Amino acid sequence: MQAVNLCRLMVISILIILISACATRPVPQYSVNAQSHQKQLQQIRNWQIRGKLAFRSEQDKFSASLNWRQQDKDFRVNLSSFLGTNILLLEKHQGQVELQYDDKLYQHINAAALLYELLGWTIPVESISQWVKGQTSAEAQAEFSDNGLVSRLQTADGWVVNYSDYRQTGETLLPHQISLQAGPNRIKIRVDAWQLN
Repeated sequence: MQAVNLCRLMVISILIILISACATRPVPQYSVNAQSHQKQLQQIRNWQIRGKLAFRSEQDKFSASLNWRQQDKDFRVNLSSFLGTNILLLEKHQGQVELQYDDKLYQHINAAALLYELLGWTIPVESISQWVKGQTSAEAQAEFSDNGLVSRLQTADGWVVNYSDYRQTGETLLPHQISLQAGPNRIKIRVDAWQLN
């Protein structure tokens, strides 16, 4: 009888060890020099992200697949449904902004103003191109976590940006979860993949 109990105890112990080994692996702990990391981010001028974007305001809400390519100050932002249907394409090239939406083409010199005038969406596109990297600016108040990475930005124009889930991309740590809020406007960006060019 004692041999059976001992055998059960051994089997239970082995199962516990196996189950704990299958548990989610711990998130790697990174530590950086905040100043050096910010200099690295400033040098990243050409990049692409794929992921998801969710937007909510008092008047509207939507979520979409996001593909954003940035080339210095020019960009191409494509939002599509989860079935792959194009929702909109927003491009800036040499200071001119074009928006393809609902089979029509619209032009402007300011992407955020165009989105607001046409769709009522408050999305600070030009600023997000910097914020999405976790890059601070002279006008923003930044909070850094103990590991030297930006955890929160409070911008001069009223946006609060929170960061989490930093991962190594090449030689740089970049955020994969970004949430932005200004009044009733909320934007969440989940980055599935970063590509640095």
